[in-house]
This record gives sequence, C-alpha cells and structure tokens, in this order.
Amino acid sequence: DGKLPLETRDTPEDLGFKVFKLAPSNFRAWSGSPDATPEEFASQMALFTDPLVDGWQPNHVIYEVALKEGYSLNCTVQRTAVAGHEVFRIHDQEKDQHFYLCLESKIKENLPAKLGLTPEDLFVCRDAALDDTLAANLALQCRLKTI
Repeated sequence: DGKLPLETRDTPEDLGFKVFKLAPSNFRAWSGSPDATPEEFASQMALFTDPLVDGWQPNHVIYEVALKEGYSLNCTVQRTAVAGHEVFRIHDQEKDQHFYLCLESKIKENLPAKLGLTPEDLFVCRDAALDDTLAANLALQCRLKTI
C-alpha cells in the first residue's frame, strides 16, 4: 500500500523540525514585596538556592538558556558524557558560536579539564553545583555563568 507503518514503530517519526510554543519560564520568579517581613524575605530567598522550578525538564531549560544567551531557535544541541557528567554543547550555526551547559546538581573538579575549556568558552551550570573553590577556578579558565 506504500505507507510507512507508523503505528507499529518503536520511536516516533523524525520529521526534521522542532516545534516551540510559549510556556512559563523554568526559572523561579522573584515576587518580593516592600511590606514583607525579614522572615518572609528569608523564606523566599531559601527557594532561590535552586532557581529552577519544580518539574523542570532539561530540554526546556537548554533552549531557555540558549535564548537568554542570544542564540536562535535553530541552534543544535549535542549531548555528551564528560567525566561522568551529562554536558550539552549548544551551537548556533548562524553566529558560529557555541557554549557548554551542565544541569547536574554537583560538578566534579575534573570536568573543566576534560572539556578543555578556554578563556573564550562560555560554560553555564547551576550555581548550587559549584563550591567556592571550583567556581573561582572555573572563572579563571572560561567565561562562567550560573543559573
């Protein structure tokens, strides 16, 4: 009959394009009030030790960070395992730029060396994933941004 048996496939058909729709941010929004008590401020600040909302998904965060960095929606995302970490290399072909993103909750000290970061490279990770020493060392090796 000439048709592909799509209902019996294990994976969905890859049609070669991405679909995006406007959705709420994956980052918590600060809703400070000038009338808040110090205790209310302290409890709200405690929520921001991890600024990602509950139920965030890596793919959503990747594209949100890419957009915040000025990359187009046509950027490519390569997922690799480096030093026991899942690291994403986001590349914008239009700008011929790339950056690295790691969303894990803790980063080991050997990750920067294994990635081969240079001072021109941008590395984005969760702030809670770094201790002060690793953050200082990373900032000397590359352009570090935290979320």
